[in-house]
Amino acid sequence: PPRSTNCGKYTYPEDSEEWKAGYDKSRFRTLSYAVFEDVNGDRFTVANTHYSMRSWCHGDEVAFVLERLNALKQKHPYPMLLCGDFNSTTQWGAAKRMLEQGLLDTFELAAEKDDCPSCHPSSGKGTGESDVMSKGTYGQNAIDHVFTDRSLRVNSYRILVEDELLSVSDHCPTIIDFKMEETQS
Repeated sequence: PPRSTNCGKYTYPEDSEEWKAGYDKSRFRTLSYAVFEDVNGDRFTVANTHYSMRSWCHGDEVAFVLERLNALKQKHPYPMLLCGDFNSTTQWGAAKRMLEQGLLDTFELAAEKDDCPSCHPSSGKGTGESDVMSKGTYGQNAIDHVFTDRSLRVNSYRILVEDELLSVSDHCPTIIDFKMEETQS
């Protein structure tokens, strides 16, 4: 069953108790996770988080998420996938910091991949306005990521860009096809 490592209610940084007390840190992020078992009996953990749009607090959020991931790995020592809206590309912010801390980008590991953004500017979902996918590449524009703690065999990395989906959310579903076996470096 899914679990959460939350340590408090969800608030934006400037609404948090830490901010009100004069600290520049906010521990408002959540990390939800589930442990899965594949048909071969191999287990793996999938965690999900959502970083702030306020990039000035990404450093503290990354520290908090890494602290929770490390504790989680003590309890569940399986390969891990960290998914979510990082509100940053792999060139800056939370996503870049997670890579600097040793996580691997499954996009880069994938044999086949969709080199496109993972979100688009929302233009008023449900109001009859059309949503248009941004131009650009994964490295320039993707803010949703799937990272892993080991070099898994990733067959494909797909970002589903379909008109029906673009009208529902400004984020596109990301699907990876992977095997638990590690690749040879």
